Amino acid sequence: MTGSTRVLGVGVLVMMASLLGCRHSYPEDDGWEMSGCIPDDDFERDDEPVTRTRPSVIGWDAETSRALSRHMADAPVFVVAYGGGQLRVLEDCEVLSTTRYQYRTLGDNAVDEARLVSAEQLRERMPLAPKREVTPEQAHRLSRTHVGSWFATGAPVGLDALEGDCADATHLVTSAEVGAYELYRSEDLIDRRGVFRACTSDPVARTPPEGCDNILRLELSTLTPTRRVVLAPPETTLEPGPDPAAMSDDERMEYAKQLYIDGDAAFNMGDYALALVKFETAYRVYVPSIHLFNFNIALSAWELGDCAKAKVAFQRFLDLIPDHPGRGEATERLLDIERSGCARGR
Repeated sequence: MTGSTRVLGVGVLVMMASLLGCRHSYPEDDGWEMSGCIPDDDFERDDEPVTRTRPSVIGWDAETSRALSRHMADAPVFVVAYGGGQLRVLEDCEVLSTTRYQYRTLGDNAVDEARLVSAEQLRERMPLAPKREVTPEQAHRLSRTHVGSWFATGAPVGLDALEGDCADATHLVTSAEVGAYELYRSEDLIDRRGVFRACTSDPVARTPPEGCDNILRLELSTLTPTRRVVLAPPETTLEPGPDPAAMSDDERMEYAKQLYIDGDAAFNMGDYALALVKFETAYRVYVPSIHLFNFNIALSAWELGDCAKAKVAFQRFLDLIPDHPGRGEATERLLDIERSGCARGR
């Protein structure tokens, strides 16, 4: 990637002159992970789909399951070795590109039950659990409730974006259902994770409720030498702030100015998700007439691997700002996005 400019624009308002036209160069980069896009000639092969599997982890090693669930809120995407009825988290294998998990709650959740009367049914429902003998007199009953899911977001990930002890890497954990379950043999409780009454849906929750945060099922996406796994774009949550309707034009501009300063600092620290929140809040809530914010929004989204959002913001910048030094770079980035196809998603 060549050097880049992040600007709010020259001459928007005199009061923001110290912020406008500021140029910030990116470090030189010869890898794909900074751009978040996928070169067609290197990796995109439509005849080689990325396969996904969704093993239940009910009955899986309790300590590993709890550790995985605990770190979903603050860890990059997990790399695992999966096969032959075994799943191992590769703790010493790291993803180099910007990735993270976000939580999405279900609008409604209910308890579902299954009666398992054979070893084959147990293996189907619990492929990672220890093998158990089943007789008609000792049928198993599985009760579970799913309250929400963690899902992976960020730049596409391939084998070349891994670092560390990754020789056994086969899959990425791209989502994880969480909730609670109980497993009975006849009428005897033999395994329980979580508490059903704790499983309440909260549409604005960013983490699952305590006591209902056990992993029930993973979605695993296969890593191959010739294709990257495309992750979901991060969801942007606007920052809470004062009611813009109760503010004067000058007050809204002052608040937007502070959001820009905060966003600029976050961007320089590499916290592109926070920068995106700051820039989008300023533009969408407080100063929707300052269209130059679209350039900042687009660059932050680009760094997060959200090519779809970057494409929209770059194009909006070009459509609404007819004369600006940043138009050349915005046009170049749009061409890169189109050539790579990374805005098409999965």
